[in-house]
Amino acid sequence: MPITDEIQLGRVSLAEQAYRILKSQILGCNLSPGEKLDIFQLSEQFKVSRTPIKEALNRLAQEGLLEIRPQSGTFVAPIDPRDIEHVFDIRLMIELWAAGTAADRPEFLNLKTMSQMVDKCDSLLASERSFDFPKFADADFAFHSQIVLASRNPRLEVIYTSLNHKVPVMRFFWDEVRTRSLKSHQEHIRILRAFERAKKGQVLQALRSHILGSRREILRRAVVAKVA
Repeated sequence: MPITDEIQLGRVSLAEQAYRILKSQILGCNLSPGEKLDIFQLSEQFKVSRTPIKEALNRLAQEGLLEIRPQSGTFVAPIDPRDIEHVFDIRLMIELWAAGTAADRPEFLNLKTMSQMVDKCDSLLASERSFDFPKFADADFAFHSQIVLASRNPRLEVIYTSLNHKVPVMRFFWDEVRTRSLKSHQEHIRILRAFERAKKGQVLQALRSHILGSRREILRRAVVAKVA
């Protein structure tokens, strides 16, 4: 397991720190798909009790980066192109319907928040320091979530949030995060501008193109990663 033996976590939010380190290891492909994680070994390496490690592992499992298999253990989630394809199919159905609803009832769409997310992503991309991809992904998800929230359908919101579609696919772009994020950011701007102009057809076209484009690229890289 390629994690430094001497890891000393601070006293605050041990579970959060363990979560961030393990997530970075997975996203950076230092922990391979299918690799088994040993909670006792991790506890020893991080020099903490098993409780914060278990919390971190559970959180990563909820995000789709780990699989907890009863009687077998905890494993880095395997790369499954079919699952990715299914997730994007669901995204397409939910977001296009929600976007059409939002375009018909613009009073329910929070354009201010969407604009703030675009500005946040713009700031992250413009930073001279290292690009914070996880923060960008959070803002990206918040942007899309506003479209779903505008549908005023709580059950749909729960289904959409449960997909956690951004986190599992991050690792496929870890080597070119800024390039891919910039393209996504530009597409978000087009979607936002179409909403601002109240052009329903342009909204749906821009959103469909954005989701399908991401789907094609991620599937391509997922297949390559699986073969490798």
